[in-house]
Parts: sequence; C-alpha cells; structure tokens
Amino acid sequence: MKRPVALVLVFAVALALFTAGCDDGPGDSPGAASGGGTGGTGSSTIPLPRLFPLAPGDRWRLAASPGDAVRLEGVTAIDGTGIIAIHGTAHQAAERYRVSEDEITLVTPMGEAVSPILRAPLRAGAEWAYEHRERDVAVPCEVTVVDVSLRETVAGVEVRGCVSLRRRCRYPAGAPFTNSTTHSSDEVYCPGVGLTRVRNVFRPAPAKSALSADREERVVGFRVAGSPAGGPSEGCARFILLPSDLVTACGVDVRPAAPTAGEDIEDGACRYSHQHGTETLTTVIGAPEGSAPEDALVTVSGDGRSAWVSGRAAACPGAERLAPLLTSLL
Repeated sequence: MKRPVALVLVFAVALALFTAGCDDGPGDSPGAASGGGTGGTGSSTIPLPRLFPLAPGDRWRLAASPGDAVRLEGVTAIDGTGIIAIHGTAHQAAERYRVSEDEITLVTPMGEAVSPILRAPLRAGAEWAYEHRERDVAVPCEVTVVDVSLRETVAGVEVRGCVSLRRRCRYPAGAPFTNSTTHSSDEVYCPGVGLTRVRNVFRPAPAKSALSADREERVVGFRVAGSPAGGPSEGCARFILLPSDLVTACGVDVRPAAPTAGEDIEDGACRYSHQHGTETLTTVIGAPEGSAPEDALVTVSGDGRSAWVSGRAAACPGAERLAPLLTSLL
C-alpha cells in the first residue's frame, strides 16, 4: 500500500513515489485513479486502519514505472504512544504514522502531525484541505475522495472495497522547487493491503531533480496480518526480507547490499545480501528443503522449502533469533 520515500519534504514530495498532492495531473478527471470502480457513490464502511494496515511485521514489495526500480518497506516499530514506524530499502529515515478510526496521519518523530493521509468518513466526493509547512514555506494541499467501491487485483489477489482519492499540493516558487509547482497524486487504498498503487505527476516537471515528472508505483507483493499473502508463489516478490529483520538479530551496523530488494535465484528462491562491516551475510529463502549449507548460521524448513543465513558467526551472533521470521516467510 505502499506507498510506497522519506520525510525530507512534504509527505507527497518526500516519498516522491508514495503519496501526495496538478490541475493537469494523472488523467483528465479524478476517475483516472480507479481500476474498475463504479464511480463510487456512497460511503466506505471499511475502518481506516484496515485500509492502511500497520501491524508489526507487515511488509510490502513495490515496483515503479517507468523504469524497473523495486523497493521494500515494512512496519519496524510501534512506540509507547502508539506511533508506528515504517522503514525500507529506499528510506533514509523511518516514516511515522498515528492511526485511529477517524484519521491516518503522517507525523514527525516527535509525534506532531504532518499530513492527514486518510480521513473518515470516506465518502465519494468528500474533500478536505490542509496546510503543510516545509522550510517555513506554507504548502496548501487538498484531497478529494473519488471512489469507495473499487475492485483491484493486487499482486494476484482480488480485493474489493478499495478507495481511490486524488491529492494536490501546490508549492510556491522557491524551495524545494525553483518554479511554482503542483504535485498531483492519484492513490488507491485496499483493505488488508494498504496503499496499493499511486501515480505522481509534477507540473511543471522539476528541473535538475531526481524526481520523475510522471511516475507510478504499485504493490507487487505483500504480507499483511490477517490477509492472504500477495504475490507469486515463489521468488523475491513472495519472500520479503526487510533490512530491519537483520538489524534485529545481527546489530545496527548491518546494511543491505545491492540488489537491496533481493535477487531471484534458481528453484524459485530469493537471495539477500547484507554487509556487517567487512563481512557479508547471505540469506536465502525458498530454496528446496535440504539445500542449506552445513555451516549456515541458522536454517529452517517448511512446505518442502528451506531458508538460511550464512556468513561468519561474528557478523550475526543472534542469527538464531531469525528462525521464527524465516519460518513464517516460507
């Protein structure tokens, strides 16, 4: 649902791919965000937390177009105040959210509201506006709910009751854009998945910027508590391993190595590489049962497949703590 890439600018620009707010943006009408809805009269009866699931361990694989960029993200922490942190392979810092039945809100590390992502009631035609301050610049944004009854196929799973909305944020000339710029984002949220796909358009196209003027990102694999796993039955779209998973067991100095979203290998398995100082840790998930090397730091099996972590023991002294997670991914 992703989404899904940091808090550096306003929520929309910060993610660059994953959410936010042009008069001549995606399509000629708000309906351009829909993928099979009816125009969505009425209200959604689905609770907001179901449209933006954030349970510990929830994770997503997202692919962007044009291009072939793939990234991973997932829920990595929930603090004592209920603020939820999402981190991934493209994030310089965690994104944080506060979740209630009334609103899903992007917040700062201190818990201060940045942007309302979803707001109840979700009714076709409903609108809300907000202002975000970035570098002492006021950025007005507005959101329109387009459809509340979409049917989407997300990573091979058919989902009903999806909600689409359009978000527009208008940046005055200056920072972060040289010219006055409108950012339009068509977003689709599905129950049990979250932000399923988003198309971001900037007008005029940002000059000398890494941001694409027109880019779409969609979920191609997911594992969300209470939902069937989405994605192919094998490969990296199925076996999603987050950098934070290794950090938990091996230490805060562990960093993902390219390709950070994993590499499909033989027999439908996925291989991830991480660096801990000068040491390399290799994690393979989904290989045939019995194929793990004898010196693997931890090995698990299930449903005819196996997963393991290999490398020097000193690089991951807590490798055994990964066993429950690896088992769940199989």
